[in-house]
Amino acid sequence: MAISIYGMKTLKFGVVVATFVSLALFFNGFLPLKSQSNSYAAERCCSKKRLSKVVLMVVDALKTEFVISERAGHWGYLNSLVEKDLAKIYNARVHTPTVTLPRIKALATGDIPGFIDVLMNFDTTDFQADNLLYQAMQSGMKSVFYGDDTWLKLFPELFLRSEGTTSFFVSDYTEVDLNVTRNLPAEFSRTDWDIMVLHYLGLDHIGHLVGPASSLVPPKLQEMDHVVEFIHKQLMDKNQTNYLIILCGDHGMADQGGHGGVSVNEVSTPMVFITDSILSHTDEVENIHQIDLLPTLSSLLNIPIAQNNRGVAITSLLQSLSHPTDVIHTLYYNCKQLVAVMHRDNVLTDRLVSRYETLQKKYHLYIENTLPQSDRYTPLVKELSDLLLEIQKLLAAKVADYDVTAMMCAFTMLVTIVCCHLWGVAILDRKFLSLFLLVTHCVTPTWALPLFLLFTLLSTSLFLKSLQLQTFSIKSALQSIFTSPNTKFYVFAGAHSLSLLASSFIEEEHQLVYFFSLTIIIASLATAMIQSDTKTSSHLFIACICLAIARKWNQTGDKWIHLPDISDQLNKPEYRHTKAMMSLVSLPIISALNLPPATTPLTMMLVVTSVGSTALYVMQDVSYYSTSHRGVYEADVVYFCCAALFCTAIYNWFNKSYVQSLHTIKMAWVLLMMLLHRTTNLPLLALISVSESLLSKCHLASNVSIHMYYWLGLASYFYQGNSNGLSTIDVGAGYKGMWSYNPTITPVLMFCNTYSGPIFWILSLCIQLNRQDNSCRKTVKHASWLYLTFKMFDMLVLQFLIILERYHLFVWTVFAPKLLYEISCLSLFTIFYILTHIYDC
Repeated sequence: MAISIYGMKTLKFGVVVATFVSLALFFNGFLPLKSQSNSYAAERCCSKKRLSKVVLMVVDALKTEFVISERAGHWGYLNSLVEKDLAKIYNARVHTPTVTLPRIKALATGDIPGFIDVLMNFDTTDFQADNLLYQAMQSGMKSVFYGDDTWLKLFPELFLRSEGTTSFFVSDYTEVDLNVTRNLPAEFSRTDWDIMVLHYLGLDHIGHLVGPASSLVPPKLQEMDHVVEFIHKQLMDKNQTNYLIILCGDHGMADQGGHGGVSVNEVSTPMVFITDSILSHTDEVENIHQIDLLPTLSSLLNIPIAQNNRGVAITSLLQSLSHPTDVIHTLYYNCKQLVAVMHRDNVLTDRLVSRYETLQKKYHLYIENTLPQSDRYTPLVKELSDLLLEIQKLLAAKVADYDVTAMMCAFTMLVTIVCCHLWGVAILDRKFLSLFLLVTHCVTPTWALPLFLLFTLLSTSLFLKSLQLQTFSIKSALQSIFTSPNTKFYVFAGAHSLSLLASSFIEEEHQLVYFFSLTIIIASLATAMIQSDTKTSSHLFIACICLAIARKWNQTGDKWIHLPDISDQLNKPEYRHTKAMMSLVSLPIISALNLPPATTPLTMMLVVTSVGSTALYVMQDVSYYSTSHRGVYEADVVYFCCAALFCTAIYNWFNKSYVQSLHTIKMAWVLLMMLLHRTTNLPLLALISVSESLLSKCHLASNVSIHMYYWLGLASYFYQGNSNGLSTIDVGAGYKGMWSYNPTITPVLMFCNTYSGPIFWILSLCIQLNRQDNSCRKTVKHASWLYLTFKMFDMLVLQFLIILERYHLFVWTVFAPKLLYEISCLSLFTIFYILTHIYDC
């Protein structure tokens, strides 16, 4: 007895809802909100305040290479201070994630923020944990702030005066910094502040827009050097003594201009200390951690070290600016504070306790002046420093408390969901799947008894129901697998899923995707040649050439991303005209290849208008001319044309013109892609469009098209320079046509740009299947089911890996970003699945 259509649809949509419930549960277990002490420190670590004025100047995305390599020539005034030993440069290592919000928290608290702060980066709220600014205020000091308004959202009540600039509007890299600098003369004419915090965003915005190799970078570095010069001269002119200027970056900048990953350039930032005292001179740049700034400043300002601090005071700097006794006091108190954090995190070992107690006795003997001369200052400083570094290393390894129960519950749910999904539209024997489901839950640990009983009951009922459908036979199930014409495609999908068990394969996933996509095309080419199908053979051959060029357009991944590619060459100043010509020529080619077959005058007018507006935007991007509105009006015209085309498609759909509607939707999507993609990627989009046009004219079986287009969609994601790291996200795409940051529209535009390739090939598949068979709605539904199944298996393998390797070295740098990407991709294919199943099968 067959299941009713209503019951089948209920099962399908129930599977979708349950999938995201399980993902939410797993996400909550894997990325819980970091537990912190809600109390505030009260014990001071020094005898007196050593600084009268502190200026903390944060230059967003300032990597160490910008200060100590060939770019050091742009810091003329700073270099003169270094030569006089009035400034000292350190290389500060940044913990992941390398995005602004967690880095500001690290600077202010000395703590190591969790990966969950990546998501909270777009929704900053009042931060209640113990921090430097709060302790300064409690000690009677006053702070002022100018720059990135993230600081004001985190610490809304801690500044005497402030003015914020938005950190998300990356198209602006000039006014955003001038709005900070213009406040400096007025502030230095006042004497009512003790701490000044400045956060400049222009360099970061340049990186997101055009990358670190751009000609815009040197003038920006020189501008920052002039700001340092102004601040230093203002303090000297007012005969200010005991001041400290700190120049640092919140994070670095990747070779592509973004950040969020773990490359050397992203986690290395300079930390420059400028003072009126002579600093110890060293030929080599000393390595420290970014979080080491907090205990160092707390000591020099004679305020309590924040409760959650995991930083270690910079001994070499303290020895230049503090009394020897205060250095010992600071290191001992820092050690005492970190031991308290270890005790709270339950990572304190007997050996460390013994070492700490020994040093505690030596400290008290030093204070009482009874410690032997040979064990006094220098040996004690070294012993305390060594213990601090060892404690810091242990604490850095323990920055997350996983909810393993929630993660295992979610994994168990997903196993059930995947089996239900396969059971609903089975490629395998349904009884075989339901028995597997029952066995899986029978061997699952019973730590979550209610959930365990619920899913065991579900799997049992499915198994009993399957017995009513047909005779149970594992043999027939296995035969159905190995005799299916799709077996080779399932092997590809299975191999891809299993490859996620290795961190290197996750980082270099594009290599496997490129191999599978081209293998299917070449296999189809061989078949066509055997069948003497000259037309199909020639089309497939040219498509192979286009896609081979496309994979060289943007290097991605991890190991070879530093190698030059076509996009890098086009971004060089000497190739500006070549980039402009190739991009402008690509626009009409892309449009012509994707025009609907029966184009109406209205559609043609909208397409021509949109292409013309995009061309004007491209000409501004390559600096052929500039306007005060920065291309906002041109982008808005494109958005209007796309919306109008989409409305036309909806009208055609309700008039039963399904194929024409799909063509119009695809045209609107292509117009949006041309605007959102970087200018250097427009010729790449032309290559993809040529390949799709050629493949659409080939005589391919529907099952071949389904699998070929799936892998080409994933390949296109990597062609445009995306990867499984956060640093390759093109943030600039979210601000095209925007006057300011919009918390709704900006993330949507970024998502559309990131996954534009997969969506393009999904729309092309729907059109291709409709071209092959006018009554192909069932085939399209099967394609959406298959795509969702593949991503479910990917998610299943990834969750298994994360549970198994949750203490792996790369858990936050490789596995966690991949989880975010997989959730996004699964959401995309889920939308495709839902849209194709709105109507009855």
